[in-house]
Amino acid sequence: MPRSKPEAELERQLRALLPVHGWAYMEQYRWHPDREFRADVGIWSSPESARMGDKPLLVEIDGASRSAKLGAHQRAAGIDSDCRRSSEALLLGYTVLRVSAPMVYDGNALIVIERLLGKVEGRQ
Repeated sequence: MPRSKPEAELERQLRALLPVHGWAYMEQYRWHPDREFRADVGIWSSPESARMGDKPLLVEIDGASRSAKLGAHQRAAGIDSDCRRSSEALLLGYTVLRVSAPMVYDGNALIVIERLLGKVEGRQ
């Protein structure tokens, strides 16, 4: 599946911080044991936690389309599906972070990820 521009940008930002934070991440992370549910990115606080089978932070990038046609995540059925998947992830013990494409581009998504993974405190 081709990556969106916000997904590619978030990956670039994560790669830049790997030497600083030592995170491990996987794009299109399949998190459900029985279904084909995937998160845009799964992020672990360290490679060891990934190897140990710890649950990553699941990041979903919600993108708005500027075209007249609504994308799947903008229609009622898509929003309902996203809510059901996020609920299932929470029931399985995952933390789910939903961010917008503008949050990725302005760096706020990365700030929230840092705070959730306990690397930076009190930054807003």
